[in-house]
Amino acid sequence: MAECAPAVNIILKVSDSGIGTPAEDIERVQQPFELGGNNSAGSQEGTGLGLAITKRFIGLHGGELKVESELDKGTSVSVIFPPERTIPLT
Repeated sequence: MAECAPAVNIILKVSDSGIGTPAEDIERVQQPFELGGNNSAGSQEGTGLGLAITKRFIGLHGGELKVESELDKGTSVSVIFPPERTIPLT
């Protein structure tokens, strides 16, 4: 989903209906090489860099990465670019 907020922010949101992440792990999984859940069972793949790189890139543009998740319900990740990083269409 993409939308233009009233302050001309650009908001990009991606959601899934996967396993979710416990609230206490949301900050941790945004750090490089951190994976959610019990990866020792081999249930997840990846390097743990996706959210960390995205958060850093968005931060360089003055934006915000917002992660909301609920176990067994899924996860939503929003990227919010500030007004000074957008060009309004007139």
